[in-house]
Amino acid sequence: MARLPFALALALGGLALPPGAALGRPAVGADGLERLGRRQVLTYTDPGSNGINKGKAIGVFDATPDEVFRVVTDFEHYQDFAPRVVAARVVDRQGPDRALVWLASDLPWPVSKAWVTAQFEYDRIAPDVYRIRFHQLQGSMRRYEGSIYIEPWTKWKNGGTSVVTYELLAEPDSMAPRRLINARLEEVVAKYVHFLRQHINELRRAGRLHPELPPDPNLASPLAGSKQPRAVTDVAQRP
Repeated sequence: MARLPFALALALGGLALPPGAALGRPAVGADGLERLGRRQVLTYTDPGSNGINKGKAIGVFDATPDEVFRVVTDFEHYQDFAPRVVAARVVDRQGPDRALVWLASDLPWPVSKAWVTAQFEYDRIAPDVYRIRFHQLQGSMRRYEGSIYIEPWTKWKNGGTSVVTYELLAEPDSMAPRRLINARLEEVVAKYVHFLRQHINELRRAGRLHPELPPDPNLASPLAGSKQPRAVTDVAQRP
């Protein structure tokens, strides 16, 4: 197994990607690299306007960037893993790299129910490097926007692993204290990375990540990261 330049480049201050390719990825030091290698999820915050922070989470996945990208853009099944999402549907496909997606969420007090219609735009900005950006067009939230960066972590013949950076700025239409919103947001981004990773592992173990191939126990990595209270959907039962 050969480690790609990701870890070395991060330690030196940045991955050599095209301009703008990794704008969402936070700087990670030697301690962070070691924690990522142990499949921990790292969280960060950036100051945002109106007292709302942008939450970021980064984690390593036992799947190739292409595999992660295909699951992340399978919007119809977001309720299978995305925190608090209870329903999702694609309203319109606007070519191969854009989609209009309706999402409904059951948020904690004092927000309760919320919904957004968001524009998702995604592209391949380098070999094995993907970027998905989204922002609210309509909905009950004041603001809902973010991005997902998918990059190689390790690579070997016919396989590899990935590192995913998820960032989100979500401001509910609520009088809730900003400190409470920011704390919940940091929790949500961490759970998104955990749940997505568990979902991808379950898809692989159920033989659904590559439906044209039989399940391979040698590729079925165990669930990585801390377990979360919400159960992962039994994807094997999906029609």
